[in-house]
Amino acid sequence: MEAVIIIVSLTVAAWAISSICSKNQSKTKKLWKSILAGWFFAGVGSAATTPEASSISIIMLLIGIAIVAYSNHQSTKNTSSNDDIFREHREALKSFDFEGEITKKRTYRETKFTSKFTGTELTKVAFHYVNSKGEETFRDVDIKSYDGHYLEGYCHVAGQLRTFILSRIEGDIIIRATGESLEPYQWAAMLAD
Repeated sequence: MEAVIIIVSLTVAAWAISSICSKNQSKTKKLWKSILAGWFFAGVGSAATTPEASSISIIMLLIGIAIVAYSNHQSTKNTSSNDDIFREHREALKSFDFEGEITKKRTYRETKFTSKFTGTELTKVAFHYVNSKGEETFRDVDIKSYDGHYLEGYCHVAGQLRTFILSRIEGDIIIRATGESLEPYQWAAMLAD
């Protein structure tokens, strides 16, 4: 019985550490959480070596499994909330008739733009971004510079300056001041004017 508990605790420790490392957080947090998870499950395994503590180690193992499963569930739940925000934004836009709004059927190249935005409105935006690993995140950015391909600005989500590639923006860019959404290349053309 002790050998089974030790094997299960090592397996769950590996699962916990891989779950921690796959989440979007700083390397320092990943390191400390991994050390804590390894220490906890090593303690569970070592407690199983004494026959009188095997029932306690089973309870500790079940609690650890529940915590890791709950943490993984919360992590996946948080990533879907960005989709909900954009879905709600699209539904809200349907109820408004913005003057001069470009329909999805025409591209920005087919339309002559007359920008009704000020320069500062166009630089405070929000969007979904897909990084090089294919991970999609919601970003809230104050644009500092744009060179036709790269956006550089202060990301409120990351809390620091970040660089984004325009072609990796998924969906529309939202102008935070008005809530209006623009296709990324449409936004870039307006910013360049």
